[in-house]
This record gives sequence, structure tokens and C-alpha cells, in this order.
Amino acid sequence: MGRSATMTSENTEHRPKSALAAPWSGKNSAPDGSRPGAGGGRDAVLAGCALAAQSLHGWLTNGSIFASVIPYFPLARDLNMAFSVVAFALVALAAFYRPRLLDLGQMALVSAGCLFSATLIVPLAAQAQSAPFATLGLFLYSMGCIWPAAMALFALASLATSRLRSIVAATGLLAGALLSFFLPTPSALIGLIAALVLKVGTMAILWRLVRPALSMVTSGPPASQLKPEAPDAFIPLFHPLMICILLFTMAGSYGSVLSEYAGTAPVDLSIVAAGGALLWLVFSRRGRRADDLFSLSVILVIGGFLLIPLGIADARPWASSLLAAGGVCFSILRWLTLSSIGSRNIFALVPTFAFADIMTSLGTEVGAAAAHASMAVWGQDATGAIATGGTFILVVFLWLGFRSFSFTETIRDVEPIQPLPSSEAGASLADRCDQLSEAAGLTEREREIFLMLAKGRNTRFIQEQLVISPNTVRSHIKHLYVKLDVHSQQELIDLVER
Repeated sequence: MGRSATMTSENTEHRPKSALAAPWSGKNSAPDGSRPGAGGGRDAVLAGCALAAQSLHGWLTNGSIFASVIPYFPLARDLNMAFSVVAFALVALAAFYRPRLLDLGQMALVSAGCLFSATLIVPLAAQAQSAPFATLGLFLYSMGCIWPAAMALFALASLATSRLRSIVAATGLLAGALLSFFLPTPSALIGLIAALVLKVGTMAILWRLVRPALSMVTSGPPASQLKPEAPDAFIPLFHPLMICILLFTMAGSYGSVLSEYAGTAPVDLSIVAAGGALLWLVFSRRGRRADDLFSLSVILVIGGFLLIPLGIADARPWASSLLAAGGVCFSILRWLTLSSIGSRNIFALVPTFAFADIMTSLGTEVGAAAAHASMAVWGQDATGAIATGGTFILVVFLWLGFRSFSFTETIRDVEPIQPLPSSEAGASLADRCDQLSEAAGLTEREREIFLMLAKGRNTRFIQEQLVISPNTVRSHIKHLYVKLDVHSQQELIDLVER
């Protein structure tokens, strides 16, 4: 029988193990994706190093690579964002319909090849002032950067608890921010070589850690097969979470462009914000860290926008720094949220990651375009009006669309899915269930429900298939659990496997 999946049953006292439990912990998953005993100190260090590399990659891309291409090819950044959207859309399609295409070795080889080619092509394009060669080089660079970022997210999702994931995310991004602050900006060639080393190094150090989970994804059922049976296990493209990512990326992109005109603040508030968030995450015992990070991000971004219309020249560098600080806090939140979703449903990790980065690319492009347009057409006098309008839109959006939205609840509402080890054939599972049903004295209706539970079906699916009420389903499940001497759907599946 083809590989199937186990969805949480609404009537059981214990949830089945989360999707990541099999390759990483073997323990039950908590509602926020936490798994006691999973993800040791070594795994946390590796994940933190990968996130620091991701942060440095952004600094190298903007400070070195684009800086060398834009003087002779002004559309380079825009094309790169378009390439990113296309690339992430292809990754999402592969995860939904052909997960076998995401084989770890194959994707790592393609990624390394693209990055190596870009390292050769981009400097040659700059020397020849060739826009077509620059386009090719940037396309390869965009394609090569995706898979190491996905592996970093898998590594973060492997950690045991939501608290540990948040601390590792904050530590990695803080380390990357500190390094980019103190290191001199390299030339384009050195930047490309450094990006190649960082990305290939990320894949190398995370290989053993993420291989079990990625093998599960590539050999398991496609998301398109799982989503109709468990729609709550996946985050759609236009979910409030994705809209929030789009909006905050727009604000951060506008602040980044604004800093080109406003100068630099005496203190890098993004480093201060990342450090403060880390200290709070270490010592706080609150259970809603994701929502608290969101609140902090909102406060910093709104504060940055409110400083812009004051018309005080010295205030604008602080405004752009506040916007950058809000962006860093939201980046921590983004990594925490996506990894926690993946920890509950491994099959949702790649599609959610791809959707989030599509929104990130679109938000970056829209925010930068708005800032450049305002400066080019109206000059710096227009920034105050845009900032006021942006603040108004942000507040209205939060008030109308986010009064009842919770990042913590979004994570908890993701229905856990785990793969069920495949049988030799469909008849093998049915025959095994028949043998156990005969031995336990199950009724005909209980046998039907037993087989569906063994295939990973949940209460809603059984109710619709058999056209019976939820209470009737729960009653049958309770009786067959007693007869089979099991206490949860997971124990039932283990019984069938034995």
C-alpha cells in the first residue's frame, strides 16, 4: 500500500505523535509543537549557526552583490525578487504534488552548482557591464540560496520546544547582526565567495540532522493528497499569517531604503532589539512568546513611522533604525512560527516556508518601490506623508484584521500529521485488521472504523464516509479501543504494525 498519514483523532485522549517525532524524538508533541526530549544541545548550536549564516547572507547580498550590479543594471534587485517568487512557487508546487523532487542530495547538488556558477558569472558580468549575464547570474544565485534556508528551517523545527526554538532563532539572528555590524563590507567577488561558503557550509553541517525528516517528506504522500483529508494541517497562501508577513516586510523594506537617504543612527537598534528579545526569551516563562514578539514588532515599526513626519533631520536615522529593529523582531517571530508549524506537521513545512518567502519577496519589492518612487518624484518631503499613511494603514489593518488573530493559536490550530509506515500492499493492512478484528470480536461497523483508523483517518472523515453522527463515531471508537486494549489511535496503529 502507498505511504499514508495519520491525522489527530478528535475523540482520543492522547494525540498521535507529531510528524517530526518519528525521525527526531519518538515522543508525543505538545499543542505548540514542543516535544520533550528532542533536539539536544548540539542540534541547537547547529541550527543557531545556520540562522546566523542566513542573516549574514542577507547582508552580503545587499551590501556587496547588489552594490556591484545596480550601477550598470538598475533593475537587478527587482529581477532578483521576481526570480525568488518564481523559485519559491516551484518549490511549493513540488512539495504539494511531487515531493520526491525535493530529495536532499539532489537539491543540495543543484544548490551548490547554482551558487558556484553565480560566483563565476556575476563578476564577469560586472567586468563586461553585461545586463543579460547579470540576469543569469542573479537567477542562479536566487535558485542556489533557497535550499540552505529550507534546511535551516528543518533544523530549527527539530528542536524540542517552542521556547528553545525562539531562543536559538534570536541567538542566530543576533550573531549575524553583530558580525555584519563589525565586519567591513567586502567586494562583490569576496561577497559571492563568502555567500557560497556560508550556504554550502550550512548544508554540510545540517545534513545528518535534517536527513531523516526530509526523507520522510520525499517518501511520504504529497501535500495535495493530505490537505483534503486534513485541511487544518496546512496554512494557505492568503492566511492572515502570510498577509502579516507581507505587511511587515513592506515596512522593513521601506525603512531600509529610507536609511539610504536618512543616514545612520548612532546606535544600531536592530542589534539592541535582537539582544533584548533574546534576554526576554531566555528569562520569560510566558507561554505566548510568539504573540509577545508580534506586539514588540508592531510597537517598533509604528514608532519608526511616527518619527518620520516630525520633520526633524536628526530623527530620521532613528526612525529607519526603529523600523529595522521591528523587522529583526519580526524575523525572529517568522522563524519561530514557521518552524513550530513544521514541528506539528512536517508535510506543511516546505509549502509554508515557500508561501512565506513569496510574501517576503513581494513585500520587499513593494516597500522598496514605494520608497524609491516617493524620493524620486517628490523628494524627501513626501516621506512624512507616506509614513503617516503607512501608520494609518498598519493600525487599521491590525484593528480590523488582527483583533482576534494569534500567532500562538495559529500554531496550535495546525493539525498534527505523521506518516504511517507503508505495508507491502493494500490487502496486507486489511488482512491484518481482519485478523485483529476477529480475535477481538469486533462488530461489522467497528471493523469498518478500525480499518479507517489504521489508515490514519480522523473522526470527521469517518463520520462523512459512513454518514453517521460524531457521537456515534466516538461511541464505536471507544468500544473498539476497549476490545483491542488500546487507548489512542497511535497505539492502535502500533498494534496493526506489530
